[in-house]
Amino acid sequence: MGSMTLAALYVTTFVNAAMPGPCVVLAASRTARGGVPSGLLVSVGVITGIACLTLLAFGVLLGFFSLSRPVLGAIKWAGVAALLVLAARGLRPASGGVSFRGAGYGDFGAGAVIVVTSPSVIVFLLALLPQFLPAEATDLGPAVLGAGVFVAGVAVGQGAAIVFARCLARPGAASSLWVERAGSVMLAGFAGAAVFAGLG
Repeated sequence: MGSMTLAALYVTTFVNAAMPGPCVVLAASRTARGGVPSGLLVSVGVITGIACLTLLAFGVLLGFFSLSRPVLGAIKWAGVAALLVLAARGLRPASGGVSFRGAGYGDFGAGAVIVVTSPSVIVFLLALLPQFLPAEATDLGPAVLGAGVFVAGVAVGQGAAIVFARCLARPGAASSLWVERAGSVMLAGFAGAAVFAGLG
């Protein structure tokens, strides 16, 4: 594979990984609620989940594991449930006015769960990584670098969400409640979209 083709694949991978999705929305929502530490914990959870799914994708590509359609369907419905639970937690009425609970209130776990239960991430990785592995090639280097670029793109998207939410709202302020609620509505919307996705 030519270097220009590889470079284009890396750029495309980075851009796709950095695009807003449920993980970015969750990081922004939790940052508005609990400050930068909450957003960072969500992001560390997201990146940990991405790393685990990347290893799983490599295992599938190398023939160590297989993911059947029923397994992907089960992941899809677990993902829908996770999104709805996270949305419901953000939409519940706040006691005493503004919802401010601080970092660590399940932020890392929420970030990891939202990734691990998302079939779109594993399907994307299973479609992406083979692009770096022509049939005649045995060198995993380009695919490993592609996975690294994907993780870097995810990290940039998460960082942008944290900065955006921090600029928009301060934890404990009324504006943080609106950002959190808007994020929760968007998570519910992602859950609705996942219901009609073509997996399972």
